[in-house]
Formats: sequence, structure tokens, C-alpha cells
Amino acid sequence: MDWFTPDVTLLVLLVHLVVVQIRMCLDEPKTVNSQNLAVYFFILESAVCCAEESSFVEDELATQIASSVREAVLYSLEYWVEAKEQQEQLSCDVEVIIYRFTCCFLAIGGAQMLPESLLRNCSPHMLEIFEKSISGRDFAAARLLLPVLNALPQLTSTVITSVVDFVLSQYPGGDWRKAADEALESLESLSSRVDFYNENTMKEAIRKLKNVIPNCKLLEKLLTYLLPS
Repeated sequence: MDWFTPDVTLLVLLVHLVVVQIRMCLDEPKTVNSQNLAVYFFILESAVCCAEESSFVEDELATQIASSVREAVLYSLEYWVEAKEQQEQLSCDVEVIIYRFTCCFLAIGGAQMLPESLLRNCSPHMLEIFEKSISGRDFAAARLLLPVLNALPQLTSTVITSVVDFVLSQYPGGDWRKAADEALESLESLSSRVDFYNENTMKEAIRKLKNVIPNCKLLEKLLTYLLPS
């Protein structure tokens, strides 16, 4: 977005207009244009990167951009949670788009800018998309959540098996080594938590991994969870 260098206020205005468009786009759940929504979120992601990495964006304007992006995330997550509660039929594409954008926002520390109650309510939906992405072999989408799992205030005991499935689904033909490293880093970030597994799901995850990739650091890490405390 270097073309905004001469007048960064145009970037701020663009971001504000895009947030308005997102609200309008999500106004009717049954007729959401997923392609337009994806473009809007892409623009916001690009604007965030620009604000973080470009020297020509002053702190005050960067703050305005962050505020607008936060507004978009808030509205999107509230919309998602409410739609689920009312059992409205959202297209999978729309849910994945909101999931991806939320992951990107959490990756820049966005959890501190969102109400914990909202994050707690949307956590099950984020995890559902994570699991569906793995089973659907959309690993690009699945890996977005791994580094920010700890930002979700509510996890489930099956998260550990999903993380292992993320690795195993890419073995042997895919980039399973990279996946294993990402899974290991994710577990390290969860070191102070115990809500992402129980004894049964951990044993299941270990069994799966041991049967396919018996010699890896990820397996060594999982085995430590069963050691007496």
C-alpha cells in the first residue's frame, strides 16, 4: 500500500469505509456475498500490515486504523455468535472468512482489544472451523489458529487430538515436519493450561502419533503430559 504514502489519511478513510461495507455485507445472513467479504477483510489485513511495518504511518493514524479494524472484528464475531445462537444458516465460506480474519487479528495481540466474554462465546466456532479445515485438508486455514490457540479463553479436551490430526494428515507426502514444529510451538504456548486435553484424549493423541511417526519431538512432548506431577 505504498501508494498511500503521499496522503495516509486516505488509507484511514478507506479502512473506515471498508468497515461500513462489512456491516452492510453481514446485514442479511442468507445473502452474504462471500467474495466481497473476503476482499474487505483482505484490505483490512493489508492495512494492519501497512500500519505495523510502514514508517510513513504515524502512530496516531495507526491507532485510528487499529480502532476501525477492532470495530470490524467485534461486529463480525458478534454477528457470528448471534447467528449460531439463532441457528441461522451461514455458508461455510462466510464462517471460514471470519475465522481467518479473527486469527490474523489475534496474531497481532488483538485478544487484548476484545471482550473476553465474546472470545469465549466464539471459541467453539473457531475450534469447529479448525477441525473442519483439517478434515477438509485446508491446512492453510487450520495452521492460522495454532499460534493463537492460547488467545481463546475456552478450549475443549479434543483440541490435542485435532492438533495431532493436523500433523498426521500431512504425512508422509505433505510438509508434516513443518506441521509438527507448528504443533509443538502451539503446545508450548499452552503450557500453563490443562483445558485442551484430558487423560483419554491425550492417550488417543499419543497412540495415533506413535503408530505413524514414532520418533519425533512432538511425541516426546505429548508423553510429558502423562508423567506424574
